[in-house]
Amino acid sequence: MPRRFSLLLGLLTALSLLFCAGCSSEPQTQETPAVTGFSCDTDVSYQDMHVKGKLTRMEEGTLTFALDEPESLDGLTMKWDGATISFELYGMSFGVDPEAIPESALGQSIVNALDAVGQTEAAAANAEDGSAVVTGTSVSGEFELAFDPASGQLLSLRFPDLGMNATFSNFQTVTSETVE
Repeated sequence: MPRRFSLLLGLLTALSLLFCAGCSSEPQTQETPAVTGFSCDTDVSYQDMHVKGKLTRMEEGTLTFALDEPESLDGLTMKWDGATISFELYGMSFGVDPEAIPESALGQSIVNALDAVGQTEAAAANAEDGSAVVTGTSVSGEFELAFDPASGQLLSLRFPDLGMNATFSNFQTVTSETVE
């Protein structure tokens, strides 16, 4: 009987070691953040401006930012298509040269950073708060993009030289069929 018990104990020990071989105390990280095919709430501080709204990005080079705050801009939607920016308000739409509106740098900076991350294989470093951070340089300057290492969902974007900070919440994966 004791021999059977020790044989059973040895077998259980071997099985538990086999099952835990893939276990690691280090959290697994996703190599890259989700830089296309998403929609999220965004809170942006840019120089002396503070805006909130819904950010949607379907593909590289594009971005849609539907503003909710400040109240004076509620209902305004800005769209970047890589070459121009268009504004939509109360059913009216018009295109503008991005150089003519300095505030368009806000959205263009986000587009540039997400494009830069999507076009490179930058390694993400783990931050103290549990997020993963990618640093890089885009046309708009140096940036830091934080994301959730488990899901790839964006958490924040910072351009220190531009005085721009953006935080992202309520992140959802979207396709062209799910966009309103």
